[in-house]
Amino acid sequence: MGNTWFTQLRHFLDDSDEFWNSKGPARKLTEYLCSIVKAATSEVLEISFPTGIRCRRRPKRKPCQGEVYAFLDNKKNVIEWYCPLCEDNGYISDWENTKWDMRFSDIILVRLSLFESALIQNKTLAGPDLTGCFDAANEVSDSIAVYYTPEELEALLGYIAAEANHTSDKNLGEELDLLYERLEILLDTIELKTLR
Repeated sequence: MGNTWFTQLRHFLDDSDEFWNSKGPARKLTEYLCSIVKAATSEVLEISFPTGIRCRRRPKRKPCQGEVYAFLDNKKNVIEWYCPLCEDNGYISDWENTKWDMRFSDIILVRLSLFESALIQNKTLAGPDLTGCFDAANEVSDSIAVYYTPEELEALLGYIAAEANHTSDKNLGEELDLLYERLEILLDTIELKTLR
């Protein structure tokens, strides 16, 4: 059974919203909590969803292989999170208006399978300005989670569409079309986000 954490994010930050611990376990915990806040506030759906963040718990001194799920409870202004594998969980409050609060930004959380990320890197002309984030992303459950602005995602869609339209490989064209359609739906969520 996992632990239940009740945390106030500002207890880990100084007056300018920077980490007050420069290194060590407290810094790692702060980074972990901030990444959960960023993921939870980047999503429009008001349901629990996989964040792409690997669980930090180490049951029996072995790293948990689970992925953190998060949910932003807008009524209580609390972020609930949990790992379904080891059952570590918690609640984060006092995160509003920190630099990890993405509710009013145009940042989009994009989840890509490893196959999709390889498809973009190896089969399109998208450069490192759009694919460099893949290398830094944590691989969890055969996928990665990265962040894009609408302009960046629009540019990425252009590269995917260009390759889909010009390839002579029918299977590759279909895979790129499916990826394009899924990412286009994500781009449309920006409109929903600005309405909330």
